Amino acid sequence: MKVQIVQCGRCGKPRGLRHTCITRLDSRRRPQKTKLKVRASLGECSACGKPRGNPLTHTCRPKSDFKARVSAERRREKAAKRRRKAAAKKEAARQRRAATRARQKQRERDKRAAGKKTPAQGRPARPRHDYLACNDPDCPMYPCRVYREGFTNGHVRGHQEGYAEGYPEGVRDCPRAHQ
Repeated sequence: MKVQIVQCGRCGKPRGLRHTCITRLDSRRRPQKTKLKVRASLGECSACGKPRGNPLTHTCRPKSDFKARVSAERRREKAAKRRRKAAAKKEAARQRRAATRARQKQRERDKRAAGKKTPAQGRPARPRHDYLACNDPDCPMYPCRVYREGFTNGHVRGHQEGYAEGYPEGVRDCPRAHQ
C-alpha cells in the first residue's frame, strides 16, 4: 500500500524529498502552492501495471501485443515477398544466360558443320578504292581528283620543259642523225 501526501503545485506530480519539477523551465505557467493531498493506493495490478484504487472497481485491462504481432507479421510477409521476387529475378537471369549459351553452342555447331567461318557482325567492309589505279575521269573521290589534277599538270609542264632541253641533246647524241 502506498500513501501520497504532498503534491507539487506546479506540475501536479507527487512530491518527495528530491522532486525535480518538469515545468520549471516553462515560464508561461503560473506556479501554484504546493498542495497537501492524501492519496492512498493499494499498489499496482500485477497483470496490467495500473494503480489499484479500489479492488472492487478495478477493471484489469492487460496490454495486448496484438498490434506488435500484426506489424511483425506484415514485416515478415514483406520480407518473404522481397525474397521471392529476388529469387524469381535471379532465376530469370539464369535462364536467359542458359538460353544465350545454348544459342552460342548451336551457332558454333552450325559453323563447324558448314566448314567455314561466319563473317563478323556489323557493317560490311567498303571495297578498297586505289587512287593510283582509278581510271574514271569523273570520279568524285578527293584523292582521285587531286592525283588526276597533279598528274595532268605535271605531265604537261614536264613535257614542255623536257622538250625544250631534251630535244637538242637527243638530236646531238643520236647516232642516226650524224649519218
